[in-house]
Amino acid sequence: MTAHHTQFVVVGDVMVDTFAHINSAIATGADQSAIVSRHIGGQAANTASWLAWMQMPVVLVATRGDDSDGAWVVGDLISHGVDPILPVVEGRTGNCVVVVDAEGARTMFTDPGANARIKDLTTDLWLSAIPHDAPRPHVHLSGYLFDRDPLLAHTIIDSLAGHGVSITTSVDSAALVPTAHHRDALAATLSQLDILMGTLDELAGLLSPEHSAHALSFETWHGLGFSGTLVVKHGPAGASAANQYGHRQSPSRATHVVDTTGAGDAFAAGFLAAWTLDQEDLASALASGNEAAAVAVARIGAGPPPAEGR
Repeated sequence: MTAHHTQFVVVGDVMVDTFAHINSAIATGADQSAIVSRHIGGQAANTASWLAWMQMPVVLVATRGDDSDGAWVVGDLISHGVDPILPVVEGRTGNCVVVVDAEGARTMFTDPGANARIKDLTTDLWLSAIPHDAPRPHVHLSGYLFDRDPLLAHTIIDSLAGHGVSITTSVDSAALVPTAHHRDALAATLSQLDILMGTLDELAGLLSPEHSAHALSFETWHGLGFSGTLVVKHGPAGASAANQYGHRQSPSRATHVVDTTGAGDAFAAGFLAAWTLDQEDLASALASGNEAAAVAVARIGAGPPPAEGR
């Protein structure tokens, strides 16, 4: 990849994912054979790991417990090339059990654990995440921050801007059931964002009922104060991006699907890696995102393959 001059700071959850891969559909009440494996997880940790796999300099800010799982995620992130800033907080490190069936569809059972305490981190920590000599910092925020504290994304961006840090920003929405408070918090953050991305259902859920049917429309979001780039993940149909200058659509890359877990997180990393090189070339950014997603779904786990698999 072309030499890159963006320092990425990814903020959000880090989890330990335990996968049970079965060769059939889930049979409720039955005892089924499975291949069980352990992987790094969490939307933010996944995206950070994929950025590092693409040889991007990246810092992950998250919270972990003072337990063996917390030590394991630190080591795993470092092995992937991520610079982890993971303060130890009260509670155990987040865990998730993921059941993947023969079609690659997954069912997740999540215990956020220490991730809920990310709202307690200080302004000094957000500032320390960006080295003083960092070129063109980009701050990418997990949508789960809106669940931890609806105004947290707004607070983080404000704390950096208030100390004279010039950044570009993005939010990747999450599979939440948003409340009116979530929507109000997003509205307060929209004008600060360069990129808002998510699936159609996720984005529609962040809009009020009268706007939700128009979640694909850039004009809808622009009317709410957003002037950046809207990126929509369409799963097997690929992805699209729209801003005030136009609209682009990109098909997914054909591949054998083993596990869809983390495909959207990989897409986010691929899109951002290309977008920060050339913000006007949405076609290349979408293609880069779809390429990363194709690699992700062809293997078990939400994180990237070993670096030698690049």
